[in-house]
Formats: sequence, C-alpha cells, structure tokens
Amino acid sequence: MGFDHCAVVMCDAWPVTRSKPRQFSSQPLPWQLRYAQAGYIHIDPTVRHGLRSEAPVVWSDKLFAQVLQLRREAQEAGLRHGWTQSSLDFVGVGSIVSLTRSADPLTASELQHKRASLRFVVEVAHMALGTTQPQPTTRPPIALTDREKDVLRWTADGKTADDIAARFKVSANTINFHLKNCAAKLQTSNKTSMVVRALLLHLLD
Repeated sequence: MGFDHCAVVMCDAWPVTRSKPRQFSSQPLPWQLRYAQAGYIHIDPTVRHGLRSEAPVVWSDKLFAQVLQLRREAQEAGLRHGWTQSSLDFVGVGSIVSLTRSADPLTASELQHKRASLRFVVEVAHMALGTTQPQPTTRPPIALTDREKDVLRWTADGKTADDIAARFKVSANTINFHLKNCAAKLQTSNKTSMVVRALLLHLLD
C-alpha cells in the first residue's frame, strides 16, 4: 500500500486509563522500545482518536500539538507520515492500525484511493487478533439465515442495499433489516466488519 511500517494496537475502549493494550509492530525496534519505556501509548493522540471514532485520521502537526516530544521522536525514527484507522466492536474492544512512512506526505487522491483497503486491513487485523483472546467455551455458535448469507455475499461484492433489494425484488428496508440482524449476530458495527468476520468464520462458504 506504499507504506514502510505497520503497527496494530488492540485494547479495551473503556476505561482508557486502565486498559491493557497488546501491540504488534514492524516499526524500528529502538522506537518500539522507546515508545513502551516512555508510556507513549497513554498520550498518543492516534490511539485516543481510534478508541473514540472509526473515522480515519492522517498524522499532522495539529494532531500531535499537545505531545510535541512524541511527534519529534517518531519523526526521528522515520515515522514522519502516517494514517490511522480503527475498528470498534460492540463489546468495547478496539483495534487501531497505523501505516507509516518516512517520505512523501499523503495526498488527497491517495487517501481516497486507499480508504477501502485500509478499512479492510483494520477489520482483518481486528478479527485475527480477536482469535487469540480466550473465548468462553459456552459461547453459542453464530447462525445466519440463508437470506442473511445471501445479503452478505452481495454486500461483499460491493452491492448497495438498493442493488440487493432489486435483485431479490424486495424493499431496501428489508435488506437493511437483514444487515441489522447480521450486525447484531456478528457483533460488528459496519458492513465491512460484518463481511470480514463472516468470511473469517467461514459462514459464507
């Protein structure tokens, strides 16, 4: 995707001050050690933003205005330009993916072109890291109806609710009703995460 490094933080969205994040990173090791030693995760504005909003955020001097030391050290480590996207699920767990590079600021056209890809990356990371968490043995299996599976398959192909409604000769409200049920069953908050989780769980095979 044109970036040098990727870092993923996974933690409870609340309470931020007592969460126990897990981090996975390809960033330079000296920076990873410095970031951990300084406790930067607790003041990192990209993490704070990611735990509040799923809107992507581009790294800027304004974003880091209150943590100039962190910003300066990150730039010295080669993390000059970055793009952060998060995924927040219904049980309060957030995964935050940051892609960074040392050269070439991000352009508006690049942001537009790669937005969907970054959204997909963070959803896959969130689901994959979630599988390493201890799971209750009594958790019931997720059961989607045949129509819900059909709706998700067409959603995965980029079709809108109106497109799918026309195919099945029903109203868009009916399709949105199925999507709402899928979101509740899969404990996801948007279409991309619904599709990714369903695929990872082999529910659409």
